[in-house]
Amino acid sequence: MDSSSQTIQDSTEWFINNAPQHLLFNCKPAHYEVRTKMYEKSEGKTFKVYSGDSIHPAQILPEDYKEGDMDIDPDKILNVPIQLKTEYKTNLKKSLMDISGISLGFSDSFFPGGIENVIKCSSIVNKIPEVITVDFYNKEERIRDVVEPMLKNLKLGRAVWLGLDLSINSDKTGIAAVTFEGFEDHDGTKMPKIKCWFLLAIKNKEGQEISLFHIQQLITDLSKEYRLIVSADQAYSKQLLQYCQMMGIRTNGRISTDLVPCEPAIFLKNLFNYGLIQVPVHKRFQREAFDLHYDKKGKVDHPKKASISPYFDNPDGKEVGSKDVWDSLASACYSLKISVDEGEEYGYNSGYNKQNEIIRSMSRDARQEAQQVFQEMFESIF
Repeated sequence: MDSSSQTIQDSTEWFINNAPQHLLFNCKPAHYEVRTKMYEKSEGKTFKVYSGDSIHPAQILPEDYKEGDMDIDPDKILNVPIQLKTEYKTNLKKSLMDISGISLGFSDSFFPGGIENVIKCSSIVNKIPEVITVDFYNKEERIRDVVEPMLKNLKLGRAVWLGLDLSINSDKTGIAAVTFEGFEDHDGTKMPKIKCWFLLAIKNKEGQEISLFHIQQLITDLSKEYRLIVSADQAYSKQLLQYCQMMGIRTNGRISTDLVPCEPAIFLKNLFNYGLIQVPVHKRFQREAFDLHYDKKGKVDHPKKASISPYFDNPDGKEVGSKDVWDSLASACYSLKISVDEGEEYGYNSGYNKQNEIIRSMSRDARQEAQQVFQEMFESIF
């Protein structure tokens, strides 16, 4: 099929969404990306265009625009050859559809260029199952035992941000654990580097609801070994966070991954695009990222049916759409960002850490000075 991009409801988009994904090749290039010679007189100069969402209209951005100036998704910013500026000013909607190949429906893919960066950042060998089933009535089961193989190299006492996306009925509960790995500068912005130690989806036995007991037990077990900071979303989160407060476990509160403009999701996407995060290889998580899209309200959501592909966790097409594991990682990473913004990237006020460094440095200097004096005295004797 060959057609200009229109909206999410046109026949081309309907065909793309309903065709078997493993038989589909979807190519949506901009005209200037294919016929480069026609734009040589632009001499590489471009202007920036935002393709729009349900909150922000499509618009030509100011010449002095810098990333972060506006609360918009950087993946939806286009660099268009300068010679087309008049044409885009005259009819922006038509130019975006016919020249840039952009569908102006609000249900556009959250990763419009594909999930290559997600796969690149999936550099950690996964030593645990992607999905486990927990029996509501079996109090002997411990989730901590399941994730143990992934935590062997995580030093005791480190700050760990635990993100939870709690299931209601048929969905699975997503759990992710991340740590702060330092800072990296990007275009003058200091951004945290993050390592995800494990990703896990928990399935309830048929006819059972989520077992808060097992999740509380996991939190208690981890809090005995690490400085834990917990965040959660969805049903039961208030009860779970109250449990943490009662047990003296730190929380960053309820972090919603369903609000517009979906800051946790955009923050996580930027981490992948900048290569600032390492995650375990997790096919379900990759499929969830691949399926994410903007709905008409601007929310980052998942489809009713999961993508059918042998490359993910759904080769037979039986999985429903989901974003449980994605949301748990988004919650954990955004919780870490909150701590970093408050100067608590070590799980406590970083001022204490700096003071400790100064004291340790002073102690080292004193020891070195004492050793030097002793060495000089020893040499003078002989």
